[in-house]
Amino acid sequence: MLAALVEHHVSVDPTLMAFRTKFWGDDPAYTDNPRRAAAPPKLWAGFARRSNTADWTPEQYREAREQWPKLLALVKRMYDRGVLLTAGTDTPFP
Repeated sequence: MLAALVEHHVSVDPTLMAFRTKFWGDDPAYTDNPRRAAAPPKLWAGFARRSNTADWTPEQYREAREQWPKLLALVKRMYDRGVLLTAGTDTPFP
């Protein structure tokens, strides 16, 4: 797959921040972060309503966080193989 991505000049946006905000969505360091004050309150309220992890159990968050190193390793492998990686946004993910 990686060779095909390189050969066909396909860029990949791994949207790591979107995964990060989901996998740690129950972490007070994230949910109670004082930097939230810099963002419009409507942004945070809308994010909470649309969260697709709002009903996750602690076990589901734990299982998701266990996948984080694998996701980072995949992105590193893409980088090492020469896949064009791009940075993008999944607004309104804070």
